[in-house]
Amino acid sequence: MSKSRKKPGSSSGGDFDMPPEATTSPYAKIKLPYLGDALDARTKVGIALRENEAAIEADLGGRESLSALKLGLVRQAALALCFAESIEAWLIGRENVFGDATMLPWLAEVRHYQSAYLRLARQLGLSRRLQDKAPASLGDYIKAKRSGRAAKQEAELEDGA
Repeated sequence: MSKSRKKPGSSSGGDFDMPPEATTSPYAKIKLPYLGDALDARTKVGIALRENEAAIEADLGGRESLSALKLGLVRQAALALCFAESIEAWLIGRENVFGDATMLPWLAEVRHYQSAYLRLARQLGLSRRLQDKAPASLGDYIKAKRSGRAAKQEAELEDGA
């Protein structure tokens, strides 16, 4: 078993232990855990999370057009939306949600996740973006036009025959 080291600059009595690979270089990359990775993709929540991520990515022009920073925001937005929807679904199944004082913390929690989602959505941009389907070069554009015209002419000849 490998030993863990204390966080650089911390006192010896600190309770924050870092894995050895985290202290070998100040520029070392560490994959931080993401709650979405821990969710079983076969569950309703896991499926909803993946669908939310895909829908948001599509609205922003596709995964390929997003920077790593925006992909992180997409993941967080999808997770916040999923949490809000899960709690809302649970609350809907309850009787007298608004008359029961024990439900107030859950209503506040829903509002918290909704606010987080809206804040992230504003950062990502609320307008939908089309995917760039432009041809790679002028030559590709000309070839596509010519092939489209040829197909149209063939269809007209078949209709006339």
